[in-house]
Amino acid sequence: MRGATSSFGQTALNLAVDAGVRVIATTRNPDRFALLKDLGAEQEVPDLSRRIVESKRIDAVLDLLGNSTILDSPAMLRRGGRACLAGCLAGLDPIADFTPLLQMVSGV
Repeated sequence: MRGATSSFGQTALNLAVDAGVRVIATTRNPDRFALLKDLGAEQEVPDLSRRIVESKRIDAVLDLLGNSTILDSPAMLRRGGRACLAGCLAGLDPIADFTPLLQMVSGV
């Protein structure tokens, strides 16, 4: 879950944990890692796709950040995984050379 310390992210994190989902969460502010852990996140990772051993094995990504991470989020998914872009907390700057079907792993 990207953008997990936002109000929507915290709500989604609570729902996911209550449903028994293992959650890896991100925040740009390391001071908020304790909050994510208290809410039930198993890992709190600042630079998700390059720093987790689970990369390419993730079932789903909820991306609340938007344009700054939308190409990176699907890159973490296993074949058949799902990405949901549900926010633009990081802004709406245009994405250069945006061709998501060519940039995603086959099967995502």
